[in-house]
Amino acid sequence: MDAEPGIDPRRVAEVIATGPGAAGRRGSGYRVASGVVLTAAHVVAGARSIRLRFEADTDAEWSATADPGDVVADPGSDLAAVRFAGPDAVAASRYGRIGRRPEAVTVHAVGFPRFKLKDYADPGLGSYRDSHHAIGTVAPFSNRRSGTLELTVVAPEQDPDPAVSPWEGMSGAAVWADGRIIGVVTEHHRSDGLDRLTAARITRLVDGQPDGAAHRARDVLGVPVTAPDVTAPLPPATYRLQVGDIAPDQLLGREEELRELAGFTGPYGWWVGPPWAGKTALMAWFALHAPADVAVVPFFVGAGRVGNSDGDAFLAAVTEQLSALAQRTPGTGTDRRRGLLALLDAAARRCREDGRRLLLVVDAIDEDTGPDAHEPSIASLLPRHPPAGVAVLVTSRPGRPLPADVPADHPLHSCPRHRLAVSPHAREVEQFALKELRDRLRAGPLHEDLIGLITASGGGLTSDDLAELTGASSVTVADLLGGAFGGSVATRSPRPGGTARGYVFAHRTLREVAERELGARLDGYRARLRTWCDEHRRRGWPVGTPAYLLHDHPRVLAAAGDVDRLAELAIDPQRHARLLEVTGGDAAALDEIALAQLVNLRQAEPTLATAVLLAVRREVLGANHVDAALA
Repeated sequence: MDAEPGIDPRRVAEVIATGPGAAGRRGSGYRVASGVVLTAAHVVAGARSIRLRFEADTDAEWSATADPGDVVADPGSDLAAVRFAGPDAVAASRYGRIGRRPEAVTVHAVGFPRFKLKDYADPGLGSYRDSHHAIGTVAPFSNRRSGTLELTVVAPEQDPDPAVSPWEGMSGAAVWADGRIIGVVTEHHRSDGLDRLTAARITRLVDGQPDGAAHRARDVLGVPVTAPDVTAPLPPATYRLQVGDIAPDQLLGREEELRELAGFTGPYGWWVGPPWAGKTALMAWFALHAPADVAVVPFFVGAGRVGNSDGDAFLAAVTEQLSALAQRTPGTGTDRRRGLLALLDAAARRCREDGRRLLLVVDAIDEDTGPDAHEPSIASLLPRHPPAGVAVLVTSRPGRPLPADVPADHPLHSCPRHRLAVSPHAREVEQFALKELRDRLRAGPLHEDLIGLITASGGGLTSDDLAELTGASSVTVADLLGGAFGGSVATRSPRPGGTARGYVFAHRTLREVAERELGARLDGYRARLRTWCDEHRRRGWPVGTPAYLLHDHPRVLAAAGDVDRLAELAIDPQRHARLLEVTGGDAAALDEIALAQLVNLRQAEPTLATAVLLAVRREVLGANHVDAALA
């Protein structure tokens, strides 16, 4: 059964405990599982009988009874579980914790406080307590000594009886944040004011002796040992923006394939299709429109830009997305490779807690350009034994073998291969785009220059960049690429520090055709890009340096094996200062150094001087980072 997404008012309980001498005590609670209500321990302490009322005083009201033997309480935390015979099945509630971030957290609690006491229209029927939905905030650093939560809420308008708190009866109400129970209202201290309530942290049940009351209550309530942190905001995964660029505006005729993807549970699957079968469009669309119970972590090999087709690019994109799911800070460089499996396990665990499955998708895995003696293939980085709840799906063209570094017992060798039918809509686009590209190559020097620069750059040049490189106006360039090249090129989201979108080929086959048609002329365009980069380096990487030169050009050099030029960029302090300004951190600079180190190692005879300079620059950046942290 799927996990419950948040407060369900039908599961809010009014708890009526009868003690010695028929004395009654009222409180609140929440049905966290089919036969379990969470409440405060003091509400049911010493009770001889317990009545649980749901949808109280409505036409849908129903109730259940429990006796003292049905209570599992932990007096130390003031938390309790009341077991009863529930008439129907409900999904289990989710739990969370308040972490160490200082930001206030919005919380909700529904209960039956005294100030909601009302009279029936018929005086002979007496009075009833209506429900109250308290919405407020928790300041994580309040009540540190007592280890409780301080809730700031809207105060009751009246406080007619100084001897009794208007909040009496709210004890036991579950406190919610981000769709998870983080605590239970337990007290109101008048000295704190009418707008303050105290709540016990649900994580108190994780502490204590393994055989003690806290752990017994924890097990009955289903509180996990490691509840997710509701104070940590999900960091945005910028790779998702690229997926939005890749996905089509509409996906036609793929209903059956989408159903198969939605139901795919793995552990491994391999979908094959010829060029223009629509593999990438299908996977990108599904990544953005997956069912609520599936978390998709995609990587599109190539994705229109050079440098997006090797293990390092795969690790960067996947680490960012998994870190967002697992609520962790992404690593850099070699840290990603070492920590991938642990990060995948953490993300999978978080998904399971949320009632979701995790699907890792690698599109066009056969176009991996990285495998060699020093760098693993993307395929070899995929887990041989995916964690529980994780499935892996790859796509490729037919008949493509696996790289040599994939172990013989890896599931990719034996997983079923699903033949993807060619989309007639994609075929129509292919014929139009290929004809358009060939027509543009013969339409004049500016058209050829634009195609040549987009091809040589690997994608990512903006209209202003192309205008500067060709001498044409940016308006002319934008008009041409948006009109005459409409089916052959597409745009991608801006890189950090940039505001304009970069141009790429709309399909990898178009890039292949352009490379074949241009032939040796591409060398001239590559030289033009290198000269352009050298000019900005001589000027100290001024404000307004094109985002392409800061983010994409190093990968063009890496793909060409130009270690000398790449190393010059990777040891340049002024360049790293500009990267720090546009990205807000040193991760981009550290990644650039790691890339240069890898390319140097790939050489038949790696250069020792280059290796030393790169290592020194990395140490300097690391030392600067430590100094900033201690400042």
